[in-house]
Amino acid sequence: MTLKYIPKYYWIAASVLLAVVVALVSCYLPESDLPGYPHATNKNALGNAKLITNVRILLDTTESVDFYSSGLLEIRQLESRWPNARTSAVLATLPGGVTYKIKNSAGQWIIADSHKPQSNIIAHSQHIEISPLSDNTISYSTANRKRSAYRGSMRLFAKAGPKFYVVNALDMEDYLLGVVSSESYSSWNMPTLRAQAIIARTYALYQRFCDNAHYKWDMQATQASQAYGGIAKETSRASQAVRETAGIVLAFGEPGQEKLFPTYYSAICGGHTQDASAVFNENLTPLKGVPCPYCKSIAPAGRYQWKTVSISKKVASQRIIQRYPSLAGLGQINQIEIESIANSGRLESVKLYGSTGRTANLKASELRLAITTAENPVLSSWYKLTDDGKNWIFSNGRGWGHGVGLCQWGSQQMAIMGKNSVQILNHYYPEATLIKAY
Repeated sequence: MTLKYIPKYYWIAASVLLAVVVALVSCYLPESDLPGYPHATNKNALGNAKLITNVRILLDTTESVDFYSSGLLEIRQLESRWPNARTSAVLATLPGGVTYKIKNSAGQWIIADSHKPQSNIIAHSQHIEISPLSDNTISYSTANRKRSAYRGSMRLFAKAGPKFYVVNALDMEDYLLGVVSSESYSSWNMPTLRAQAIIARTYALYQRFCDNAHYKWDMQATQASQAYGGIAKETSRASQAVRETAGIVLAFGEPGQEKLFPTYYSAICGGHTQDASAVFNENLTPLKGVPCPYCKSIAPAGRYQWKTVSISKKVASQRIIQRYPSLAGLGQINQIEIESIANSGRLESVKLYGSTGRTANLKASELRLAITTAENPVLSSWYKLTDDGKNWIFSNGRGWGHGVGLCQWGSQQMAIMGKNSVQILNHYYPEATLIKAY
């Protein structure tokens, strides 16, 4: 075949057009589609995650709860067997469009129809599950909590006395829709939201399969685990980040032997993240502290560096012993001695001296959680501690949170600077690997 002569400027124009097309595709192609993620091969660490992707979230402890669904509600008996509670017999099927008040009394559940308050349904079971049969949405409220909608079902676990646990059981990806939007600002850059989705998924799966501290639930809906606000907190951009990273997690280990690890994160690290060993007794390479030159320029006022806090020794002592009753033998704590400081300057451990002559060691992170209040917040364990005789003074404070793992405000600054979610995760979790768990 004879190739006809094409003027040089045609080739130039074609080259320019091709470059523009490539640039546009690169801009609009979801970031999670760019790299390849190998599927998990370590069945011991991730095998369950490939088969079971539901999660159980503790929402409340209460004596009475109201449920509502626009469609039918089914109530089943729940067999509480560790580690997975299973449903069995159907106890009742309730019409939709009605608010039902549920209480527990003497080992039986009393279900009252708001339209027919005198016609109670009695369910004889220690634990029950309430499931919507049509739209996978159920709302609940208590005397102290406004009505809020959640995906999945609700499980009620009886305690001693009239109180019971309210646990939301739902698909992992549905759960993340209410986490990413609760833990991040939806206006943040997409790489930040994708990184948040990946670490929230990893953390949840780790708690689900590797750390079954409670057989009734895997996590709480608060910052004690991960903030989770249900449907009311979902946003389109956070949901997009969850969809684009579906099933992707961080793991650590040799190829083929990767294991999930707890991908901790906090709001503002203060310039250097904290070794997990100083807070959570985790000694893994991806959870070692790393420099973070990013959060300083973007952190809200009073959070990267926070104001001096002064707490009387008497009050601080009471708070510490109230939180850690095993330290009651110290009497009143009169002296706090710093035992260990990280290279970054963050306190790691302290020694307490009591009026009884006894001493005790405490992690600096544990000390902070005991003494901090909304009125006098000690925002991190990075501070200078001084003693004026009557008070302990926390000055030169930096950061907000425990400081382990990803720095959320730092990750947003990295995204602003043009970093993608993979680069963000590589920075905060060194030597970790992205894999497709399911």
